Amino acid sequence: MTTTPAGWYDDGHGAIRWWDGVRWTEHTRPAEAPAVAAPAAGVATDTDVPVTGGDAASASPYYGATAGGAYLPAPPSPHRKSNLWVMWIAIGVLALGIVISAAVYLPMLIVGAVEDATQPDDTDTQAAVATIELYDEAWDEADCEKYMQSTTEAFREEIQLPDCPSFEEQAAYMGDTTEDYLLAVTDVQQDGSQIVVSTTETYQVTVDDSGASLPEPEQVEEHWSYVLVPVDGGWAIDAANID
Repeated sequence: MTTTPAGWYDDGHGAIRWWDGVRWTEHTRPAEAPAVAAPAAGVATDTDVPVTGGDAASASPYYGATAGGAYLPAPPSPHRKSNLWVMWIAIGVLALGIVISAAVYLPMLIVGAVEDATQPDDTDTQAAVATIELYDEAWDEADCEKYMQSTTEAFREEIQLPDCPSFEEQAAYMGDTTEDYLLAVTDVQQDGSQIVVSTTETYQVTVDDSGASLPEPEQVEEHWSYVLVPVDGGWAIDAANID
């Protein structure tokens, strides 16, 4: 089997490189230097390629050396540039984009999750607001059935209107001494198993604190927070606080 002896050869990439008899090495030399070293003693060849002197390219393992008549392929140049740096730059840019996106959007997602946790679903919201409106109608119409339906027993005891006679009397007095009563729901928040409904209520009062008639009705604005609890598949007022 023919082997190419160690020596300086044209590596096929424009450089004179040292061939150690098996593979290319890192050692190179200028093209004008002697191109080929003498073959080792006793080395047999079966090609016409000269191994001493002559054209360096014709003696190169890339251009002419054969093993059993086949051309030896030239190994890749050890000086080929790697494209790995491009991949690492792309990975770095991607990682930076992920970090920036997380910094921007993660706080928004957390805030959104907290808000979602404090907001009741639409069904509960509508039911809670409907209860407040029912309570408002009870006072406007002196309707004890609506009053009982929209409140808990504990709340009725707290405001000292535990039964229909006491409520109807107080509702009638309120109807006689107030005008243009308007209720507007301003906020609804979940608080555990409770829902807190905030309102702004405006009306005109025709009497003073002693019950004496005023020369002109006075405008009043109040801000209430109603605490509602689940009752029999619905919601009922269990507490009320004026802000």
